[in-house]
Amino acid sequence: MFAIRRSRRGGRPRSGARTAAAACAVLALPACTAPRASGPAASSSPANDVKISADGFMPDWIDGLTIVQDGSEDATCPWATAYPVVPGAAALTKALAEDVRLAINAARGGAGADRSACTEPKNSTGLQIGFDFLLASADVIGVRLTNHDAGMDNYTYVRTYWYDGRTGGESTPVSLLSGPGLSSLCDRIVQTLNQRLGNDHGWAKSALNENYREDNLSDLSFDSDGALHARFTRSQIEPITVPPQEVVIPRAEVAPWLSDFGHRAQAQALHPEHRLTLEITPVASDPGSPEPSEPVAPASPVTTPSGPTVDCHAVKCIALTFDDGPGPYTARLLADLKQFGAHATFFVIGQHVVASPRLVRAELADGHEVGNHSWSHPELTRLASTQVDRQLQLTDTALQRATGQTPTLVRPPYGSVNAAVKQQIARPVILWNRDTLDWKVRNAQHVTDAVLGSARPGDIVLMHDIHPTTVAAVPGILQALTDQGYHFVTVSQLLQGIRLNPGQTYSNNPDVADPAAAP
Repeated sequence: MFAIRRSRRGGRPRSGARTAAAACAVLALPACTAPRASGPAASSSPANDVKISADGFMPDWIDGLTIVQDGSEDATCPWATAYPVVPGAAALTKALAEDVRLAINAARGGAGADRSACTEPKNSTGLQIGFDFLLASADVIGVRLTNHDAGMDNYTYVRTYWYDGRTGGESTPVSLLSGPGLSSLCDRIVQTLNQRLGNDHGWAKSALNENYREDNLSDLSFDSDGALHARFTRSQIEPITVPPQEVVIPRAEVAPWLSDFGHRAQAQALHPEHRLTLEITPVASDPGSPEPSEPVAPASPVTTPSGPTVDCHAVKCIALTFDDGPGPYTARLLADLKQFGAHATFFVIGQHVVASPRLVRAELADGHEVGNHSWSHPELTRLASTQVDRQLQLTDTALQRATGQTPTLVRPPYGSVNAAVKQQIARPVILWNRDTLDWKVRNAQHVTDAVLGSARPGDIVLMHDIHPTTVAAVPGILQALTDQGYHFVTVSQLLQGIRLNPGQTYSNNPDVADPAAAP
């Protein structure tokens, strides 16, 4: 889980309690290479109808937003992490990066552990660290990191991070309260939970005494009415059979308890400016990232060129698909595809769409297809139905804002799907029959050999445009398959003639023709 900051009063996590700190010590993670940041954002103009929610929102107005991602798609123990980088908020980025790093290292069994496989695959079947923005207005930023570990009895751990642009420092959740106000808040929460759970329960009083309150008040946020939400995950509560708890303190009641920073955060939640006023220090750009540009709001839906009609029953067709973008190498990939007149399908992550809407618009404008690959790349089969809905709906909304279009195809992260998830998706579910394993072997020649060594007409090939080695392999793949007479089509083009049913999976089209095999 996330690193637990020590209490200013010298407190420590409760002994015997299943706190986030204890979870971090036993968490097991698989491995991957160093994280990469997605390219600078070309955000849409401010959406003035956006309401601040205690559950988070999409801050389209953050220009220059990037996302650092890491992960592994090993079927035995998949995992993914992501956190945002906001220009001008270096202390916030440092805190997020450090806590994610500590979680990964703890799960790997130490900094020197091999990141290519799970350390304890039998005990961990997947970990996802995703994020939501709680506030991003004026000089106040709030971010919530959510760590869902399917290998820890399906537990979810949460921490909110706050940034004060006036001081340039990352703040703990309790920095929203004054000293006396923190005590008043704790008394109010204890009273509410005792009434709800029973006075003899005793958990709330022990969890929120002076030694542990800063550790256990890890998830504080405001809503658009100025109310303060205090949330507690199942891992923080004893006994752990008690469900997660939330206490909402109305605006008027909580206002006297707030610090100066808390008052400014509450004010921005009530009347968000939909812009940031932070002192931004220029940094060297990533040579692999697209150039930053001015925010452009889509005035109308992106028009996808129809292009020439391809009859895959008459010519050899193959569908190249790219997951997890858009990222810092997507622009280069688009240029290579255009050079060969090739079309592909991009299954994008919603968080990355918010960071790079211009790249997604470019994908559609070049005649490619864009599908929904979830908001933060969790294993959907490990989530509750409401969480699955949120993963898909947030990504649909991000794509609608960026392009004016809603995707018709969905690819579940890791290809993990069951009957319940199929029912939730209610759209054709696109898998694959050719896996390059490019996430595992970061070598361009390996990717090239993986495609060319087994390519057949009707194949759906899985790759990832977030890896530079994969993008480097694409021109050679396109040239070799072009020489063999292949046409590069989108998934929908490849599956033309097949009735695509909601919730049904499709991995290839075995019925398309192979002219070379004809008598």
